[in-house]
Amino acid sequence: MKKTLIRISALAVMASPFWGGSARAQTLKLTCKQNIDIGNLIASGCTGDYIISPNSVHNNTNCLLINNTAVAGTCSVKVVGGAATKSAVLTFQKGFFTMVGSKGGTAKMTNLRMKNRTQATITPTLTFATATLNGGPITVDIGGTLNYTDGQTEGTYTGKVALSINFN
Repeated sequence: MKKTLIRISALAVMASPFWGGSARAQTLKLTCKQNIDIGNLIASGCTGDYIISPNSVHNNTNCLLINNTAVAGTCSVKVVGGAATKSAVLTFQKGFFTMVGSKGGTAKMTNLRMKNRTQATITPTLTFATATLNGGPITVDIGGTLNYTDGQTEGTYTGKVALSINFN
């Protein structure tokens, strides 16, 4: 089984074509269209978490101020070059990534999760059945937990999260 890896920016996800799979005519294409966008943050006198859930439910602990509405990332998966004959698995390469701020500082995004938009389950790994893959593009929403600290440096934080998708 051939494994391929892409990296997408957590705060500035670009449309990133991804080709994976085996040497068969069928390949899997992963394209990311929407940023995981946290907005502006200011942490003053506190440490906490801000959860950006794949289903757009957000949860703030302690005193993080969000000036913009946070948005989960969005990617789509589809089969190209014929019908899929096997299922496929989409996974995060790690359960976290570190973002670097434009004015210094770092912030960690942990507890990475994704959700097939047609299902309710939020998980770190998605398995797509053959029939699902052959039913057209699948929309996947991506989120995680931003961990911030007291005195977090202001600025725009960017980082990369690695995903892989492969036929089983």
